[in-house]
Amino acid sequence: MFGIMVGTPQVHADLARVLRRVLRASGIDEPNDVGFRTFRHTAATHWLKPGADICAVSHRLGHADAAFTMNV
Repeated sequence: MFGIMVGTPQVHADLARVLRRVLRASGIDEPNDVGFRTFRHTAATHWLKPGADICAVSHRLGHADAAFTMNV
């Protein structure tokens, strides 16, 4: 549908192009303002909001410690 073969190595530029197409198709007003990091931050917010353990979220994101996660 968007031109990426599942299970094969991907080039960042190709992923970014597909992401822009997906964002445009979803109706997001400013697709250039949304990047891959946006999804990481959104996921962390959704995990923490209902009370997930900050240490578990920090570990999942690959942060060195929970203080860094909370600061970001």
